Amino acid sequence: MNNTPFPLTQCKTISLEEFQVLPKTRYVMEPKVDGWRMQIEVTPEHAICWTRTQHDATGKMPMVERWLKNVAKNSGHSFRLDGEVVYLDPDGNPDFNFTARCLGSYVDTCIMKQEETHQWLSFLAFDILRIDEYDHRQVPLEQRQADLHALVPEGAYVQLMPLYVPTVDQHAANIERFLEGSVLKDIKSPYAGKRHKSWLKWKAEETVDVKIIGYTKGQGKFAEMIGAITWEAPNGVIGNCSGMDDETREFITKNRQTLMGKWIEIKHYGVLVDGYRHPQFMRFRFDK
Repeated sequence: MNNTPFPLTQCKTISLEEFQVLPKTRYVMEPKVDGWRMQIEVTPEHAICWTRTQHDATGKMPMVERWLKNVAKNSGHSFRLDGEVVYLDPDGNPDFNFTARCLGSYVDTCIMKQEETHQWLSFLAFDILRIDEYDHRQVPLEQRQADLHALVPEGAYVQLMPLYVPTVDQHAANIERFLEGSVLKDIKSPYAGKRHKSWLKWKAEETVDVKIIGYTKGQGKFAEMIGAITWEAPNGVIGNCSGMDDETREFITKNRQTLMGKWIEIKHYGVLVDGYRHPQFMRFRFDK
């Protein structure tokens, strides 16, 4: 078993105009499910999980880990998967904030939150990086996908990311289903293990990750809670945003000190000279 996390391939962002001139027969399209990126090393006895930043998350997804260990036992193969962890409600809709609150906690707390709510995290696998002693990262994507589908059956908490022909209509369907957009992947490309043009991210809207640096005081029914989040963007711009639901606002209020310096994702409606137009809270980025 390999106990070292691999470097993960990251996406470059494209626009509609760039999508329109892509040689689309070279690409497949996946829904962009912006949960918590995870690679999982699996044997019949063990499942070791690492986040995008290579932090150990083993034990936080008991249903996923149990299923994958059974897959390894039944198939006789060990393997490593790349994918997204996210909570999906009974209708299959993602809840990114619940996902982040769980995975941003210690193992015992993460499991407790899932047990108390009967909401168990799922794993959406989109790549296979190793089978037994064979490193699959240099194999073209189309072969990696074939091997992934041949080896890993889907279960209640493990699914395989669907692949589609790239079209504007499918991008719209991906947004309606998962809210985030699409990822386009070059079917002839190996696994880059870095930010690379072989994976292209087409977002539903403009977003930016920003760091929490303070809060404003709530007013009216939120008088006992925080009002807006004060943040600083990587380019030095400072601003405020709200837009969180009541449960998230309460969570931030209770954890305001420990959340200082953490990252969140905000959406906006264009870049201004001195900041962003109408910034709104989207989700936590505890994986950064």
